[in-house]
Parts: sequence; structure tokens; C-alpha cells
Amino acid sequence: MNIGITGGGSEIARAIALRRLKMGDSIFITSSSMESLLESLTFFKNQGYPNVEGFVHHLEDPAASQTALDVFIKKGIDGLILNASTRVRTLKPFHEMDPLDFKSQVDANIYGNVWLLQKILPQMIEKKFGRLLFISSVSATQGTSRYAAYCLAKSAMEGLFLNLAVDYGNAGIAASIIRPGLIATSRNKKFWSRGHYAEKMATIIPQGALGTPDQVAEATDPLLSNNTYMNGSVVTVAGGLPMMNSKGLLSL
Repeated sequence: MNIGITGGGSEIARAIALRRLKMGDSIFITSSSMESLLESLTFFKNQGYPNVEGFVHHLEDPAASQTALDVFIKKGIDGLILNASTRVRTLKPFHEMDPLDFKSQVDANIYGNVWLLQKILPQMIEKKFGRLLFISSVSATQGTSRYAAYCLAKSAMEGLFLNLAVDYGNAGIAASIIRPGLIATSRNKKFWSRGHYAEKMATIIPQGALGTPDQVAEATDPLLSNNTYMNGSVVTVAGGLPMMNSKGLLSL
């Protein structure tokens, strides 16, 4: 399969890419800047995969990547994994957020992804095959304090993906969702590297530990399969969250 993964600099994207490369797939990635793209391509080259390609796709200005995307559409895209999201710039209660900042975050994380989908879907429809996967979050349904724009965008995209599953399922296109929980990545390192955070959270998570990018990557296998009967599926990779170990709550 020829699979595109957005947000190629993240540990989750890299874990998925490496897993699929080992299965013989061709991979292209996107990054929000040329600097991060070159860094990611160097990473894959050092892992023994010099043929990974990519282009710059910024969620806040998706149309700027039209020419680069056209090259990959002509080659044919079998799968698209929407993993990119903008960084949460401020942690404030919803009523304290600047309206323009809130709008820019929501617009980027919804319409930046919608733009890609609308460009890629026609060629999937034409060949009657496609795999669409959205990397969401348990926050899409459970909420996370001071992450209003993030939660809104994730839940909105989940709704769209369920609609895609209905509208395009009979065209051989399967659209599904993965909801990671507390995964130890550099993006949230400021939390899990702080004091006893990881230890305390592990007492709450039923499986007893934070997750890893490799565990998220493994969950993509059945959703990307050529023979999958999973469409509109929601796979939670969270060690049992949002269920909680009540004994762990008592220790906080």
C-alpha cells in the first residue's frame, strides 16, 4: 500500500510509518515546516528507509501544498492517516481564551484536515479502494481541562469520519478512528516527566502504565488491512481509560 501520514515528526507517526515500512508499504509523510520535514526524512534514512518521501503541509494554510500533493495523488494513495494537529498554545479556561486564537486553532485542525480529505478522496473513489484513519484522543468524548479547542476539533473530526464511513463504505473506502489515551511522547513530556506524574497516573490507568507510540501503531493494523471489515470503528488505545482504577484515586 501507498500510505500518507500527516504530522510525520511525531513519535506516533514515526512508529506507524516504521511498522508499515517493515510490512512492505510505501510511506510519504507531511510536516508543518521544511526544517521538520528534512529532520524526519533523515530519521527514516538512518533507520534504513531512504525512500520515504514527504512534503510540507501546514494545517493553517493547506492550499499551499496543492502542487506537492498532486505529485502523490498521481502516484496513487491507498491510505491516509490524519495524525497532525496544532500545538496547544495556551492552557486557559474556555471563557478566558482569545476568540481569534480559539477560532484559528479550530479552523486549522478541522479545515486543514478536511482540505486533504477532499483532495484525496476522488482518486480513492475512482479505484474503489481506500483506508482513512483519524488519530483522535480519548479527550474527544471525555474532555480534558483547559483543552477546549483541542477537544472540539477532535470530536468534530470524529463525527466527519463516521459520516465518511457511511457515505463511502460501498466504494471500498473504510474510515475509522483511533483514540489514544496517555501516551508518553515529547509533546506531552512536560506532564509525564514532572515529578511523580507517571507513577500517579499509572495507579489510575487500569493497565497500570502510560502507553507507547508503538502500541498506537499496532492498533492500526486491522484498520489498514486490505481485507478489513472494520469501517466506522473507534479503537481506544488507552490501557483501559476512561475507566479508572478507584484504588488509584485514593492514593492521589
